[in-house]
Amino acid sequence: MGKPLYYYARKGEKIHLDKRIVNIYSIKLLSLKKDVLDLKIKCSSGTYIRSIAREIGSILGYGGIVTQLLRTKIGNFYVEDSVEAEKIIELISDEWSLRSKSYLLPIEKILENKPDLYISKGYKKHVVNGHPICGYMIDEKRTMDYILEKGNIIKIKDLNENILAIHEIISEELLSDIIKKEIRFTKSIVIF
Repeated sequence: MGKPLYYYARKGEKIHLDKRIVNIYSIKLLSLKKDVLDLKIKCSSGTYIRSIAREIGSILGYGGIVTQLLRTKIGNFYVEDSVEAEKIIELISDEWSLRSKSYLLPIEKILENKPDLYISKGYKKHVVNGHPICGYMIDEKRTMDYILEKGNIIKIKDLNENILAIHEIISEELLSDIIKKEIRFTKSIVIF
């Protein structure tokens, strides 16, 4: 699809959504004023908060909508550690000030929970030109074996630990099963 669901709803189009399993770890009522609930929800990735609002409204015998939504955490990143865009724009002319305040995170920090895939020496240029990875390009001595799951993100590194690119896995395979084979299993997302 590639478009947000409200796009179809506003056009009056009905679409079928596959059900997905999500985890709701907690729902805390912060306030109740007239018919407005203020909730704090701790949930897994992929949870559609508007669906929760609709369900709560249905249980209470009313409609339920979201009027304000604030994501306070994703992975290891917290909203209290963020900076407003206006502040970044204000500091952009002073590069030293921007860097000294730790507003910019190194790519290694952002991707620290993503697996590494090491490329053999002869394939660095291939990667920086945006080509997908095939099994024969992998340096098997440096890369740990793991299951490739379609849609997951991996860091592509050279043998000096430099991140060359970020790729998305496009097939489900066990890494050790495709090493040395001409099986393409990634697509390039970002090149450094």
